[in-house]
Amino acid sequence: MLPTAGTPLLSISLDLAGCTEAKAAILRVSARDPDNVAECYAGLFRQFFHHEAGFYLGLLSGGIPAEDIFLVKTIGDEVWAVVSCPRDEIGRRAKAVIQAALITTGKTVSVVAYERKLTEEEELTDPGSLGLQSERRELGIKGFVDLIEKPYEVNALRQEAFLKSIGEFARAGSGAQAALERLGGFGLSMIGGARASVSHRTDFIGFEVDRFFRCTKFAEAGRVKIGRTLAGALPLADGQVLPSCEDGPTDVTFPVSATAMHTVRLARECLREDDLKGIGRGYSVFGVEDDSVPAGF
Repeated sequence: MLPTAGTPLLSISLDLAGCTEAKAAILRVSARDPDNVAECYAGLFRQFFHHEAGFYLGLLSGGIPAEDIFLVKTIGDEVWAVVSCPRDEIGRRAKAVIQAALITTGKTVSVVAYERKLTEEEELTDPGSLGLQSERRELGIKGFVDLIEKPYEVNALRQEAFLKSIGEFARAGSGAQAALERLGGFGLSMIGGARASVSHRTDFIGFEVDRFFRCTKFAEAGRVKIGRTLAGALPLADGQVLPSCEDGPTDVTFPVSATAMHTVRLARECLREDDLKGIGRGYSVFGVEDDSVPAGF
């Protein structure tokens, strides 16, 4: 089985800016109270996951079917999701993804850490009057979106490799089904000792994926940027071109249905080859504004 290039994907990164610094601040003031550290972490990520869920709801309300949205992976405060994007749907789906990302990056996550957990009575008072050491952080969300024209799916290969080793896992006493689910990353249904069905998550590789993640490093809190491949794939109205790096923010219009057009404002940022380790060439990203998405929505 070989990885095959499937339907193009809109690839989305949502990242909580300044999260490492916030966790360090929590540890500075709460190191003597591990339970309080855990509660601060929980409060931080509860808010972030709420905004993540809101992003997916935004995609659904934008007309993207649930079966075309995939969460590829998360690493704590960073989310990688993709949306299947047939060529004839690129305008409509790009609009839905960009708007959902703009709304999400307009949110913030806040945390206040005290040197110990407050009692219920103290929470009802002004905590500042307690004389406790504290740290307050308000974190923004960064968003980056690009089009992956040739995504190569590889979890099927992972499944193939692990299934070949199912006997060894069983003999190792680890419990073949549990090992495959926890280590292989896919679900295995057994009926009477026989394999009934296998399901696996989705993962993608390729040069475009590597470039995508290099570009996420240039995302900024409270903003959405899109990559040159996505910007170049938008079917712009007659006579319109993408702005150059020397141009200021420029309005561009593209169709989102047979009868409707949509306008966004793009500001181009040229990344040099040296900015993109291992990519071997420069690339452009565009800051996006959309007047139909109210500020602070």
